[in-house]
Amino acid sequence: IQSIRGLAVDWVSRNLYWISSEFDETQINVARLDGSLKTSIIHGIDKPQCLAAHPVRG
Repeated sequence: IQSIRGLAVDWVSRNLYWISSEFDETQINVARLDGSLKTSIIHGIDKPQCLAAHPVRG
């Protein structure tokens, strides 16, 4: 991972979301707050700058 930015925490479902870039591919990732179940949920997006979580809506 070259860079990480745009952190968002969903404290209801206890998930952490972040934007990462590596080798010119940008993706949005999610993991449990304990670091388990890390997965990439969106690939190939163009220059995202921030994330927002809405815990009540999921």
